[in-house]
Amino acid sequence: MPSSQMSKNALTRIASFLAFGATTIFLFQNCGKAGFQKSDSSSGAMAGAFSSSSTGAAAATAAAFPYRANLNQISYMSCPAAGASAADSLDPFAVPFYNVRAGAYDNYRFASTFGLTGMSDSELRSRLVAGVGLTSEFNDFIDLTYRKPTGDARKEAMALAFQNSPYKNYQLATGLINENNHRSTQEGDFGFSYDLMSGVLSTLGDTLMQTQFFKQTILSDKNTEMQSFVGTLERGQQAITSSFAFGVSEVDQSSFSSQLRGSLIMALGYTNTGENAEITQFLSPLGADEKSISKTLYGRGYKLDFRYEWPGTGGIQMPTLFANGVQELDLTTQDQSKMDISTQENQDWDCFALRIVRHNDRIDPSNKRPYIKPGTTEIRTANNQLIKGVHVACPTQFVGENDYQDPDTRQIIKRGINNELNNVRLQMARRFLPAEMWEINTDPDYLCAVPTDMAMGRGKCYVSGDKDYSKYIQYDHDMAGQMPCGQGGNECPAYVSICYRKK
Repeated sequence: MPSSQMSKNALTRIASFLAFGATTIFLFQNCGKAGFQKSDSSSGAMAGAFSSSSTGAAAATAAAFPYRANLNQISYMSCPAAGASAADSLDPFAVPFYNVRAGAYDNYRFASTFGLTGMSDSELRSRLVAGVGLTSEFNDFIDLTYRKPTGDARKEAMALAFQNSPYKNYQLATGLINENNHRSTQEGDFGFSYDLMSGVLSTLGDTLMQTQFFKQTILSDKNTEMQSFVGTLERGQQAITSSFAFGVSEVDQSSFSSQLRGSLIMALGYTNTGENAEITQFLSPLGADEKSISKTLYGRGYKLDFRYEWPGTGGIQMPTLFANGVQELDLTTQDQSKMDISTQENQDWDCFALRIVRHNDRIDPSNKRPYIKPGTTEIRTANNQLIKGVHVACPTQFVGENDYQDPDTRQIIKRGINNELNNVRLQMARRFLPAEMWEINTDPDYLCAVPTDMAMGRGKCYVSGDKDYSKYIQYDHDMAGQMPCGQGGNECPAYVSICYRKK
């Protein structure tokens, strides 16, 4: 048969498989027919490897775990009433307030901003692009089993392997679990709350997902480049993103943050299709019984490092937390030295925090406009009572804002996003804090976020009330040395910390 006709047959088989989900039996029945006879073609080599459907199934079953996935941005928001917000099953980011939020993104365009020089393009993509892809072991399996097929023949070989894979019904999932290798399915030991889990993307064996894997570039380390967004999937499954909230009070938030400072981590693992209702349904490479998932899990874990706010009056530590760093863990191993991927890869994560400011608290009563002078401001009530530190500057950040000269130091300060770091932080923040629900300012003199009316209509941050201005948020934390917030004083300010991988 002419080679052109052979290529046409191969393309037809691929199109039929992807468009109509042709069965594996149909594909194997075509092995050995005219289109596979020539020994010098990729398709012919594939036929020589698989002479029957049973042989093909056995080989695919023996293949290594094909998927790898990771995150490269994670956030912590200390709003005590975040759990009062209603969840949105279609869009995890439709609710403005949360406690932990994470995602996978393509940060390749920031390589020069991050100062990454002397690295190959392949290494830059490996470090800066997060999502889901295929392992080098899977690509080696395709090369060895199908004699290094290329082009459409490689796509067909991958399709055969996917459809016979024991992992074809696996789905990515995120959850908050105990990092230690002594997890238990007993209530309270596997994680903080069994409900803090969510499925991500579609089944990895879905033909729509396979189409994405076919397109992925194979990097120099034989892994494929990660992908975090699949526009052809249903809304709510298109991106690797997750958002979790817990509690409605400062007591709840204190308990939750204590767990995050301890052993609670964000896990990106796998479940069987439709089994992502609770964290005990994560899957382990050791098997499916309870002892297995208490030791290892497929996937990665992300542990947040925290720091407290500066000491207040009399050295009292403020109950205000900031995320200070991220450690990435390999959950498939019990070897502590092998678990620490951040050290192995010499990763670098950067974190910053935005103070969450109520709209009224940033308005100067004298002119009804936002304060411009950085820092907190005292106010006087209707009965002339002086209250310190309950108003704070958080002006709108403009793209084309002019540079500013400090009148005291004469130092030129770059406002707006013409400052490179301000710009990067603005882009990172916008991934988690959409413009319709948050006004944000990443200038280091302000570093703040103000929820819009839409946000306040969909959730709640402060226990005192996001619109109850008869109650105060103590933005200076210790009222200029008079009384620490949260300890007999007014409510402490909440912050949203955002960490992103930059190396």
